[in-house]
Amino acid sequence: MATFIGVFGAVLVAVAALPKEAAAGTMPTFQHVFIVVEENRSYSEIIGSTAAPYINSLVSQNGVATNYFAVTHPSLPNYLALTGGSTFGISTDCAPTSCPVNAANIADRVEASGRTWKAYEESMPSACYLSDSGEYAPKHNPFVYYTDIQGSASRCQSHDVPYSQLASDLASDSTTPNYVFITPNLCHDMHDCSVSTGDTWLQDNLPSIFTSPAWTTQTSLMLITWDEDDGSASNRVATLVIGPSVIAGHVSSTIYNHYSLLKTLEQDWSLTALTTNDSKAAAMSDFFGASSPSPSPSPSSSPSPSSSPSPIATATVPWSPTGVTAVAGNHSATVAWSAPTSTGGSPITGYVVVASSSATMSAGATQTSAKVNHLKNGVSYTFTVTALNAVGASSPSAPSNAVVPQPPNNRTSAAGAGTSAQSTPSVNSGGRDATTDPSATQSTGKVIGASSVPDRALTSFGLTADNGIRRLQSNPAGSAGAGLVILCALALLVLSRGTSVPRRRRRQRR
Repeated sequence: MATFIGVFGAVLVAVAALPKEAAAGTMPTFQHVFIVVEENRSYSEIIGSTAAPYINSLVSQNGVATNYFAVTHPSLPNYLALTGGSTFGISTDCAPTSCPVNAANIADRVEASGRTWKAYEESMPSACYLSDSGEYAPKHNPFVYYTDIQGSASRCQSHDVPYSQLASDLASDSTTPNYVFITPNLCHDMHDCSVSTGDTWLQDNLPSIFTSPAWTTQTSLMLITWDEDDGSASNRVATLVIGPSVIAGHVSSTIYNHYSLLKTLEQDWSLTALTTNDSKAAAMSDFFGASSPSPSPSPSSSPSPSSSPSPIATATVPWSPTGVTAVAGNHSATVAWSAPTSTGGSPITGYVVVASSSATMSAGATQTSAKVNHLKNGVSYTFTVTALNAVGASSPSAPSNAVVPQPPNNRTSAAGAGTSAQSTPSVNSGGRDATTDPSATQSTGKVIGASSVPDRALTSFGLTADNGIRRLQSNPAGSAGAGLVILCALALLVLSRGTSVPRRRRRQRR
């Protein structure tokens, strides 16, 4: 499990910003779909790695998504996104009994369509097992979290089974489920063991699928993905699309995420979307069908001997976005940036916004701002932005200013002025607006906000609650000392006029 710092669920991915449709062929209707989920490795740890020769041999014969992203950290919410279209507000690897999910899931949709499904969990002691046991972890078995499965003993035990049952089920296409979800154990999925160990496990186990009647006599598809990266990158993970219908050697630069994988299955089987996340996601249809051949060029006269060929420019990754800024909200932050000054000779296809907590979201090619939701209030965040084109990803931008999301009931308006006391965030407030963000503190550690200054005292100095605070902010020496001096002077003035300072405000200045 990669480290998670106060970020909730799947809404960190702005699915609406993903392209609605990828350039594509037509997907065949698959009789069987096999999904294998690996653990905690970034794209660069897998693709092109000498530690994963078998995986890379599959890439060369099938397809790979180069801009595919997990939706959050840690493991469990990503597994829920893959099977339920949401993280359901879960932000930890809590146990099934502690975090039951009362929501429709892909198993419900598959059954409703008249198809069959099973989840095969390696090292699970018995069917529908809800607790950690050796190399088995229920946090990697999402189906035991859904209450309509967990709460039905017969359904759960017949569908959520130990991996050892797969071999007998593969003996016939009629006993092979239409939807197959495979979770290797904690060592074989690369969580606790090396990439090489996981690669060897796939080499030892996938051929039994590729030689089964379900694969050789019917139209089948396999998708291999990683739940999340190792926390060192932007949650970009490898995702392989494997099958006879896949364009051999296809490399897709379209921005996808776990909701896209779910959408691909829903679209192929005409299933109703589970949430707006998968409804708005792009199906991975560009992996299927041969592209139309280019027409033969018309005969033309030979170039004159004096003409010389134009140099062919080689596209590169884009330059980094610049000017990244952030403004805090309630459980959120709005991040803005400027597009790269060089696209590397290839159009920008999208952006990835990465929080300092390692949470990520995607943004469309024409966007220069995005709202990151479900951050944890009271926690400081910075953000970087990476630009994407068909070649790859830029280096991350310089970090934004730090912001601390706060609940709305702590954001105050100045009394007496009739308008909200807001101003452009100053450098001295750490990039936050000291008039509206109670968490904006000076070097003393005391909170300075609009409600901390008596209105009558401000009026005595010819100031309003708005411009009084702005002047505190604009002190070129850094408003810590000057701000306290002014506050003390104002308080003394009020006392000299026989007006006591309210207790609430006195507590605020201790």
